[in-house]
Amino acid sequence: EFYQDLRDILRTIDLKIPLLQQANSKFKLKKWIKNHRKINTEIHSSIKILGIDPPFKLIDISPNCQFSQNLTIKFAEFQWWEEPKLTFRSGVRIGSNVLIAVKRSISIGKDTSIGSDCSITSHLQDEHISELATKVNALVDAPVEIGDGVTIANKVTIFAG
Repeated sequence: EFYQDLRDILRTIDLKIPLLQQANSKFKLKKWIKNHRKINTEIHSSIKILGIDPPFKLIDISPNCQFSQNLTIKFAEFQWWEEPKLTFRSGVRIGSNVLIAVKRSISIGKDTSIGSDCSITSHLQDEHISELATKVNALVDAPVEIGDGVTIANKVTIFAG
């Protein structure tokens, strides 16, 4: 009977740990968003940051940025020595439904505007897309640097390199 009780307790703990981790992640995200308001940066509460937890030390946001709804930042697996950075310089504006996939560093310059429904990726995982990228001389795994004052239209995909 003791072992059965112990198993039941452990099973309950196993079920609750992911919920506690999820709640802790949401709390950290809300605190991170609130801290950026102090530097006049607006991050919509629908932002999703996937892949690592906590990712905040890998994301550098300068003042006066504005991120619309449904921004998804996805960090791919990387080696500990790589530590890719995602950098937003001051005045960056990002439209809704944007995906930023990070394996190598991505830098977005001052006063750059990114339209809605865009994708920016520093790596390609899908074999079909990798083959297509190779045909158009895109790199499969490389940093992305978008300069200052750039305007990126809606529904644009920016590949690595």
